[in-house]
Formats: sequence, structure tokens, C-alpha cells
Amino acid sequence: MDSSKKNGAFQHAPTRRVKPIHLLMGLHFNKCYKTEEENASKFGCDEKTFRQWSWFMLKAMAKLDKKIIKWKNRFIKSEGGNRAFVSIDGVHFGIQEPSPFDPSYKSHKLEGAAVAYELVVSIATGYIVGYNGPFPAGKWPDLNIFRNKTKRKLLRFEHAIADRGYRGDPKILTPYEANNRQHANAMSVIRARHETINRRLRTWNALANNYRHRRHDHHFFFRASIVLEQIKIENGNPPFQIYTYTDPFRF
Repeated sequence: MDSSKKNGAFQHAPTRRVKPIHLLMGLHFNKCYKTEEENASKFGCDEKTFRQWSWFMLKAMAKLDKKIIKWKNRFIKSEGGNRAFVSIDGVHFGIQEPSPFDPSYKSHKLEGAAVAYELVVSIATGYIVGYNGPFPAGKWPDLNIFRNKTKRKLLRFEHAIADRGYRGDPKILTPYEANNRQHANAMSVIRARHETINRRLRTWNALANNYRHRRHDHHFFFRASIVLEQIKIENGNPPFQIYTYTDPFRF
């Protein structure tokens, strides 16, 4: 198992020495999530060197979230008159079982220990425009995470689209709030598109595989992954687009 206490010692690596190979180390670390021995062998360096630069670059990518993940981007290409500009969903990522055992991390989605995040996606473009987390997956249901942050950021007239698990909050449009079958189908497509973005995050093996580092560092992998996916979305690799959605509140 990789040491969990060595990460902090390298967070202040001298930036004047950063080279493209170091960025590749950070990307490889997140994408493949191999053991330190395998990673070091791949790059022809010792384990300490790989650990130093991979963590440094991972954290550097994560810190770009404030520049890349922009809440205001939910309005790009949105139609006037709509009240719902975003879809939201909770996503769980597996971690090692806490020791001693902590039932607050037990995920009903994964049937094991996990951390939970909320992902917020623009309806008009598929851009990732917000997130919240991590939270202990067994202690924080999706609706509570929404109320923790995103709900307070919505404008007075604004709503969000989500699945049935969010039923009961007046700021959420679930399938129960659809006015007719057309609206239900449109919202179903929006939720399906959101799921494709959730799946894209799992192409980064640090999020797909059983996470083995400190759970308090998990957010670095998540934040780096959403930054990288958003860059891909903006540069030629968007999710499928939705052209026919009309806000149910307009009827």
C-alpha cells in the first residue's frame, strides 16, 4: 500500500523545475492508479521521485477547479424563460473500509465504504458547473448534500432537475413534477446525459478502483478529474447535447 503520510512532504515542490514529464506523471497517477512500484517503473525513476511529482501535479490540477468549474456557466446557451438551468446528481466512490469500522461511510449504492459528492451539470451545454463534497456516503443522502450548498446558490426563481431521490424539496424538479409525458421524457434525457458524465469520471481509475490513500485526500482526485473532464468538454469532446428541452414551468 502506498504511504499515506508522505504526500504532504512534497506539496511544495519547486515550480521552476516542473517539466512536461511531471504533468504526465500526475495524469498517469490519476488515470491508471497503479502501485508506486509500477508507476516508477513506467517512468524510469525511483518511487520517491514519482510520488513527489505525481502528487504535486495532481494537487495543481485540482486547484484549477475555481478557474475551470464556473457556476455562472449554467446560463451559457440557455433559453430565456426557463427556470431550470442545471441537473444534479449524487455519485459515490469506493474507499477502503475505515478502521475502526464507521457505518457512516456505508454506501447503499456500492454496498461498501464510500464518499459521496454532488455533481452539477448545465442543461444547455453539458458543462460541469458545480460540485460539493466529499461526504460520508452513509450519513449524507443526496438531498441533504443539495441543501448543504447548491440549493442556497440557486436564484429565487431557479430550480434544478434531479431523480426521484430528491423528491420533497420545492427547488427540485423530479419526474413527479412533469406536466405531461413530453416533459417527463425530456427530463429523463437530461438525467441520462448527467449519468454519462458520472461515468466519464470513472474512466479515471483513482475514482473507479478501490481508493487506497487517505480518504481526506480523495477530493484531490475528484477535483482533478472534473477539471480534466470539463477541459475535454470545452475542447471537442462534449457529452451528447440536448436541443429540445422546454422548462415545465413555462406551461
